[in-house]
Amino acid sequence: MVCQEHAWAYRRYASSRALVACEEEARAAKRGLWALPEAQRQLPWEWRKEKKQSPPTAEPPEADRSAAIDCTRRWTCRMFRSCEGAQAVFHQCGQRSVDGDRDGIPCERLCRGF
Repeated sequence: MVCQEHAWAYRRYASSRALVACEEEARAAKRGLWALPEAQRQLPWEWRKEKKQSPPTAEPPEADRSAAIDCTRRWTCRMFRSCEGAQAVFHQCGQRSVDGDRDGIPCERLCRGF
């Protein structure tokens, strides 16, 4: 990808000088990734940091209990931010995967006290 001008060479782990040379050549000629405006070029480590800080969630809508939930999806407790979403999947879809200890309470960490 580096030699095709679509990626940075990660110098710390570059196994050959050729990758660094490919990047430098593409930068100088402003080809591929380097043809984009600087504002559109995001450093890979910054992109990973952003994604780590705000993981995507696929939680069902909680405000509207009548909203359709994708019951074909395999839900896990990590996908929920609140007990209401976990309960909706547990009760509407019958997905026992969110009730690890089979006590009838989905996602205990979220639903303690309910």
